[in-house]
Amino acid sequence: PDQSQNGDRSKLKEEDIYSLFRSSEENELRAQKEKKRIDMVAGPHLVFHPTPFVLQRVMSQSKKNKKDDEASTISPHLFAAWFHDLLSALVHCHTNHVVLRALQPDQIVIDHGGVAKLAGLYRATVLPPNERNTSINPLRNARSQRDKKQDEMDDCASTPYVAPENLLGCMKHTKETDIWSVGSLMAHLLLNKPLFQGKERFSMLSSMFKIVGTPSKDNYADASRFPHFSKLSKKYKRGVGKAIRHLLKGCDVATYEKAIDLIEAMLHLDPKKRISAREALKHEYLIEYLENCNTDSFRREFVEDWMKLKRKLVNSTRTEEDQANSKDKSLKRKVMLEAAKNLSAVENDGDVDDLYDMDDILIDHPSTPKKLKVDH
Repeated sequence: PDQSQNGDRSKLKEEDIYSLFRSSEENELRAQKEKKRIDMVAGPHLVFHPTPFVLQRVMSQSKKNKKDDEASTISPHLFAAWFHDLLSALVHCHTNHVVLRALQPDQIVIDHGGVAKLAGLYRATVLPPNERNTSINPLRNARSQRDKKQDEMDDCASTPYVAPENLLGCMKHTKETDIWSVGSLMAHLLLNKPLFQGKERFSMLSSMFKIVGTPSKDNYADASRFPHFSKLSKKYKRGVGKAIRHLLKGCDVATYEKAIDLIEAMLHLDPKKRISAREALKHEYLIEYLENCNTDSFRREFVEDWMKLKRKLVNSTRTEEDQANSKDKSLKRKVMLEAAKNLSAVENDGDVDDLYDMDDILIDHPSTPKKLKVDH
């Protein structure tokens, strides 16, 4: 017999084995799982070099340093490099008509060399052909007024990097919304806290309007026509750069002046006024970064800053693991002692042996002076 016949026979044998040891329902479930596995293997995948760090971890470490009164502002060399890395990745996505839709710090990984990479594309989408070379009017894609009641069910207000047009009711995610997300995220990385904060839609929009300005004739007048727009009691002028400089108090603001100018160009209330990812790479701040990359002094300082941060991240991870292991061991010891105590009580018919009474050790009692008994 030829090989094809042997292959068919092996398949039949495998199917027979499945039918012998599993019910028809179990066989069907197994076949569905196998099909899903094959589809996943056949689908597109992102392959990276080992990337042990996540940007969220870096932000958490910087926040911890701030509480400990250490230098919490990120190194200007690392900040410029990661800004360039993310914008380069965004240009690649937008060139291929891919929109990220939602960007979070845990979707950005950093490899051993200190290079930042986009990793989480599970919410990304490909623009349809009719939207690739035309500007999208967010107002036309806004929700109807009747959907306003579903505000509590939305998750768009749960992230500080969401674009204002999405909060106002636009259902479309565009290249302009991606630019806003990257600009907001880099501002968060620089400030060690989100630039825009709010617990729900209205408070988030209010936070944005205070910094990028309230809608007006010269500042995206169409914003007031969205279903989720609520007029504020006070009008605010645009002041993105001013707000960032104020929040950077105590730091050398001049070092980040050009970076602030780039972030300001990315955070416009009007999507049409936002700088594109390709234009952002040509900004003076990143042009200067590329020129400095060729100097020995910049490379040396970048490596020193990255290795210092890397050691902090590794030591922080080990400390947390040690604390978790210590807590786990302590819990197991308490369980063993409690079990021994209960066993002794059963064996002595309820008369507990003081040897296993560890309440003074396991339970924190307030320190009170003990009264001495005096025999008369």
